Amino acid sequence: MKILNRLPKSWKRRLRSYIARSVLPSSADLIAELKAARENGVIQREEFAILERVLQASELKVRDVMIPRAKMVTIDHESTLEEILQCVTESGHSRFPVINENAENEIRGILLAKDILHHHSDNGHQEFSLFDSIRDPMFVAESMRLHSLLKRFQERRSHMAIVVNEYKGIAGLITIEDVLEQMVGDIEDESDIETDEMITEPANNLFSVNAQTEIEEFNERFDAEFPDDVDTIGGVILKLAGRVPVTGDRFDYRGFKFEVTEADSRRILQLQVTPLRPSPPDSVQQ
Repeated sequence: MKILNRLPKSWKRRLRSYIARSVLPSSADLIAELKAARENGVIQREEFAILERVLQASELKVRDVMIPRAKMVTIDHESTLEEILQCVTESGHSRFPVINENAENEIRGILLAKDILHHHSDNGHQEFSLFDSIRDPMFVAESMRLHSLLKRFQERRSHMAIVVNEYKGIAGLITIEDVLEQMVGDIEDESDIETDEMITEPANNLFSVNAQTEIEEFNERFDAEFPDDVDTIGGVILKLAGRVPVTGDRFDYRGFKFEVTEADSRRILQLQVTPLRPSPPDSVQQ
């Protein structure tokens, strides 16, 4: 890798010593080395951000990222074409697990929205058969690490997997986009809602902040000095929590009170921020 070629000789010697002792450095060790490289101008901020996300993602398991069973959008195996089309239209998803709700949520297969379109274009008014259109599902354990799952996705040429727990029950689902977002950040598409105002003040000294607000913008607005080793304010809270926070979680950090007001299973969406009296730089309370 070109980035590794630019590392100082002292860091290369350290890596060789790890290899010689058959001891792999931890992700935290590697991130610390990369941070030092960024601070010394060896690698750029953007390169550091990508490598940091990849290393952090390598420690995650499927259960940390998956969409839980309760939030899965599914299609019952007895649904009519009209019901299926309504589900596709309302959800905006492109892939749907097909289940038998009368058999402990047995997964029958995966339906792709594009296959419905192909049916209409190729078969005209011929009756639509759900079972002829579904594809074999891919199952993974919730304990599988993300880098192993990404390799499995590549091997199977699949974009969605059904997650099962230790009792072989359905725990949720995960897509290749869920994995990639952990490594490169949020992947927005045309259907994602954009907002011009990232920071608003609905009440005196009480602010609503989009979690995707860049650290530079946050610092400028609040005259703060948050470190820029994380790109967004949501990333700061995620790093503090060590997991994906849920709605209602609260954090006090660097003179601010944060409350997660909106989040899904993968990311923080919106924060409520209240400036407090200055506190010690590294003081964190949850």
